[in-house]
Amino acid sequence: MTVSAKGRLQQKEREEMQLPYRLEFKRPLKSRLELDFNGQTAVQLYDGVKGWKNGGPTSVGTSGNPISADELRQAAAEPGIDGYLIDHAGKGAKVELAGTDKVEGHGRL
Repeated sequence: MTVSAKGRLQQKEREEMQLPYRLEFKRPLKSRLELDFNGQTAVQLYDGVKGWKNGGPTSVGTSGNPISADELRQAAAEPGIDGYLIDHAGKGAKVELAGTDKVEGHGRL
């Protein structure tokens, strides 16, 4: 939204950006992320210890650059292919029952 000279709000439509991606997980804690942007593909890999990235609009002509410390921490914190529930205690997640609801007229089984 923008404000006109008379102080009125003007709403303008803009085209939504499409950002196709592919995300692949493998055990233990390995991941591959591919993002397509402006005809280029950016790739980020994590092997459970180290990570690399290449391609995309911010790294044209480069390959195999180590990911930043922040990106490495984020990749290490992901639950991987098993999600947060499998071995939740080992991953430091707490699981508790918040209540029950009826689903399609049925209560608890």
